[in-house]
Amino acid sequence: MFNTFQILPDSGIGGIGGSLTATVLGFALIFPVYAIGGMGAGDVKMQMGFGAWVGAYYSFGQAQYIVLIAFCWVAIIGGIIAFFMILFRKQIATNLLNTREILSDLATKSVDETEQKAAARKPRMHLLPYGIPLCLGFLGYLAYLHLYLHIPLPVYPIQ
Repeated sequence: MFNTFQILPDSGIGGIGGSLTATVLGFALIFPVYAIGGMGAGDVKMQMGFGAWVGAYYSFGQAQYIVLIAFCWVAIIGGIIAFFMILFRKQIATNLLNTREILSDLATKSVDETEQKAAARKPRMHLLPYGIPLCLGFLGYLAYLHLYLHIPLPVYPIQ
């Protein structure tokens, strides 16, 4: 909002439209996993918050691109963390069985049935708090943009 009305200098070129569309894109990317019980609503809200923040600062198309690429970073970081969690807990066979069940459910059952089975499986699973990969992925990608591509960070100066 500050940049739309030019209240603060150097407050970016984004605006309310970019913020709303980046928020919707963030929701669309992560909601399917939430719908089948794969993560909590807090993770969805965090993803949407990152979209709103980035969209308010960067230009319309640039913000959506950042949300999309940062989400890919999030998925890769989450996969790496999950891989090491599985190795350290020595539960490779259990996790392979869970993966097979989840993929089978996705292919043969409705979203409601898949979500119910995921809820039943949850107590016996070791869950990854996905807020960690979300923060690492988004902030890491913004740092990459700033340090290597010299694109300014969305930080508002204190006056």
